[in-house]
Amino acid sequence: MELNFEGLDREEAPGVSDVKVEYNECVISIVWKDGEKSVMHFPEDGFTVVNPATNERLGYIEAGEAINILKNNVSQYNREDFSWKLFVNKHE
Repeated sequence: MELNFEGLDREEAPGVSDVKVEYNECVISIVWKDGEKSVMHFPEDGFTVVNPATNERLGYIEAGEAINILKNNVSQYNREDFSWKLFVNKHE
Protein backbone atom coordinates (compact mmCIF):
# COMPACT_ATOMS: atom_id res chain seq x y z
CA MET A 1 0.00 0.00 0.00
CA GLU A 2 1.39 3.38 -1.02
CA LEU A 3 0.71 6.40 1.22
CA ASN A 4 0.03 9.77 -0.34
CA PHE A 5 1.01 12.80 1.70
CA GLU A 6 0.54 15.27 -1.12
CA GLY A 7 -0.71 18.63 0.08
CA LEU A 8 -0.13 18.06 3.79
CA ASP A 9 2.65 20.65 3.99
CA ARG A 10 0.91 23.09 1.69
CA GLU A 11 0.30 26.49 3.23
CA GLU A 12 -3.22 27.84 3.09
CA ALA A 13 -3.83 31.07 1.23
CA PRO A 14 -4.48 34.13 3.42
CA GLY A 15 -8.13 34.88 4.07
CA VAL A 16 -11.18 33.49 5.83
CA SER A 17 -11.07 29.70 5.71
CA ASP A 18 -14.28 28.88 7.62
CA VAL A 19 -17.38 30.61 9.00
CA LYS A 20 -19.83 28.97 11.37
CA VAL A 21 -22.26 29.84 14.14
CA GLU A 22 -21.96 28.04 17.47
CA TYR A 23 -23.86 28.90 20.65
CA ASN A 24 -25.00 32.31 19.31
CA GLU A 25 -21.45 33.26 18.28
CA CYS A 26 -19.86 33.64 14.88
CA VAL A 27 -16.69 31.58 14.74
CA ILE A 28 -14.35 32.65 11.96
CA SER A 29 -11.20 30.73 11.05
CA ILE A 30 -8.57 33.03 9.56
CA VAL A 31 -5.23 32.70 7.80
CA TRP A 32 -3.46 36.06 8.09
CA LYS A 33 -1.10 37.62 5.52
CA ASP A 34 1.95 36.12 7.25
CA GLY A 35 0.39 32.64 7.30
CA GLU A 36 -0.53 32.69 11.00
CA LYS A 37 -3.83 30.95 11.72
CA SER A 38 -6.35 32.09 14.32
CA VAL A 39 -10.00 31.88 15.21
CA MET A 40 -12.12 34.95 15.92
CA HIS A 41 -15.37 34.86 17.93
CA PHE A 42 -18.02 37.54 18.15
CA PRO A 43 -21.75 37.66 18.98
CA GLU A 44 -24.17 36.60 16.27
CA ASP A 45 -25.98 39.92 16.62
CA GLY A 46 -22.85 42.09 16.28
CA PHE A 47 -20.64 44.06 18.67
CA THR A 48 -19.62 47.52 19.80
CA VAL A 49 -16.12 48.72 18.94
CA VAL A 50 -14.43 50.64 21.75
CA ASN A 51 -11.09 52.45 21.85
CA PRO A 52 -9.32 50.57 24.67
CA ALA A 53 -7.14 53.55 25.55
CA THR A 54 -10.06 55.93 26.16
CA ASN A 55 -13.12 53.63 26.48
CA GLU A 56 -14.71 55.81 23.77
CA ARG A 57 -17.45 54.01 21.88
CA LEU A 58 -16.46 54.14 18.21
CA GLY A 59 -19.46 52.41 16.70
CA TYR A 60 -21.28 49.14 16.15
CA ILE A 61 -20.57 46.41 13.61
CA GLU A 62 -23.25 43.87 12.71
CA ALA A 63 -22.10 40.25 12.43
CA GLY A 64 -22.71 40.02 8.67
CA GLU A 65 -20.77 43.22 8.08
CA ALA A 66 -17.92 41.93 10.29
CA ILE A 67 -17.75 38.68 8.31
CA ASN A 68 -17.59 40.64 5.04
CA ILE A 69 -14.87 42.92 6.47
CA LEU A 70 -12.83 39.86 7.39
CA LYS A 71 -13.39 38.14 4.04
CA ASN A 72 -12.37 41.27 2.14
CA ASN A 73 -9.43 42.39 4.29
CA VAL A 74 -7.63 39.81 6.43
CA SER A 75 -5.35 38.74 3.59
CA GLN A 76 -3.85 42.26 3.73
CA TYR A 77 -3.06 42.22 7.47
CA ASN A 78 -1.00 40.34 10.00
CA ARG A 79 -2.99 39.48 13.10
CA GLU A 80 -1.33 42.14 15.27
CA ASP A 81 -2.02 44.88 12.69
CA PHE A 82 -5.75 44.24 12.27
CA SER A 83 -8.16 46.44 14.22
CA TRP A 84 -11.91 46.85 13.99
CA LYS A 85 -11.26 50.57 14.53
CA LEU A 86 -10.14 50.74 10.88
CA PHE A 87 -13.57 49.65 9.67
CA VAL A 88 -16.16 50.88 12.15
CA ASN A 89 -18.57 53.60 11.09
CA LYS A 90 -17.70 56.45 13.44
CA HIS A 91 -20.73 58.48 12.37
CA GLU A 92 -23.75 56.33 13.19
